[in-house]
Amino acid sequence: MKRTTRTIRTVALALALAMLMTALALTLSACGNKIVMTFEADNGKTYTADSGFFRFMMTYAKQNFYTQNGLNSSVEKSIWDTKTDDGITYDKVYTDRTVTQTKSVLVEQYLFDKYNLTLSDETIAGVKKNVKTSVKSQGGKGYYKQYFGYTSDQLYNYLIMVEKSKAVVEYLYGKEGIDPVTADELDKYYKDNYAGYLFIMLDMENKVKRDEKGNRVVKTTTDKDGKVTEQQAYETEKLTQEEKDKKETLAAEIQKKLDEGAAFEDLVAEYSDDYFSVTFKRGLFVPKESGLINNADTVNKEIKKLEIGACTGALSTGDTNKYTYFVKRIDLADKIYDDSEYSDMFSGYKDTVKYDKYDGVIESYDAAIKVDTDTINSFSMKQTFLTEYVDVYYYYTHYGRS
Repeated sequence: MKRTTRTIRTVALALALAMLMTALALTLSACGNKIVMTFEADNGKTYTADSGFFRFMMTYAKQNFYTQNGLNSSVEKSIWDTKTDDGITYDKVYTDRTVTQTKSVLVEQYLFDKYNLTLSDETIAGVKKNVKTSVKSQGGKGYYKQYFGYTSDQLYNYLIMVEKSKAVVEYLYGKEGIDPVTADELDKYYKDNYAGYLFIMLDMENKVKRDEKGNRVVKTTTDKDGKVTEQQAYETEKLTQEEKDKKETLAAEIQKKLDEGAAFEDLVAEYSDDYFSVTFKRGLFVPKESGLINNADTVNKEIKKLEIGACTGALSTGDTNKYTYFVKRIDLADKIYDDSEYSDMFSGYKDTVKYDKYDGVIESYDAAIKVDTDTINSFSMKQTFLTEYVDVYYYYTHYGRS
């Protein structure tokens, strides 16, 4: 789901066995640092950010880049020189985003003051508890700083800023807000930003297990009390070499049936090895700018070219050719974000629309913020500190251990 980079976000990150709540930071000034951004607001106050705060923002943004994209430090030497389709390095893209985020911090401080908002004692106490927990997990303040590259005081300040951001958003767009999100806004955002797809996925190394009736077997887990829970995946088993050879011809068979006019929906039901493609018969509906398939850039790039009603040919996921996809672009289902069947997929949709409105407000103040570009240009993601936490997080999420 789209999350713009302009606004403060709260992100839960697992640190070994402890949960560390993080978000964009706030420690706007410190002795010996140079002011890099200045916002002279219409309330008579001047909000500034210095080079120390921007360094913190860079450090956090780099950490966040790794954890959100499922990367570990092994790519550090190459990732920042990688270029986007527009020919811009990741280093510049994410440095520029951090500049934007830092501007947002200044504006959010101003809006919090403008609307005379306050944080409850309970909220502040909760922040202090989170800070204490995260510092304890690293053996004290000094070790915390060495590990993450920022101090526990900075942690406290940015968590406070997160709460201020949430208070502003709630004041503006919450249920009792002065400008809550409307049904028309929900529908317009959906129609402007989403695309619908049906797809067939062929697992070229495994086959989905079937029961005696020929139905795909859903994977289950059993807890210590014997409670069985269905997972959103199928049970699979390795293909024999003979089965692999036969499956290599399946893409051509599917393409032939498509050329002869077979309904794509029928082919999904017959051939697809993917749980979601089979279960959600009306299709999957995702933001146009994001990918349909995780870790499949070749597929995601091609489907963005599709017009409604058009299909791709067989698409592999890269050098390994582990998966093969056929994708069809379809019309958006009406108000699918309100459909109970799709509730999990759209659990954060209303917040997305809310923050899209909010980002427009934040952006309107950009021109009023003065930036010391010479100092800002001396920063780069490549030179920014990278915490070992990204590897801990990677192995924890992939293997369930640090």
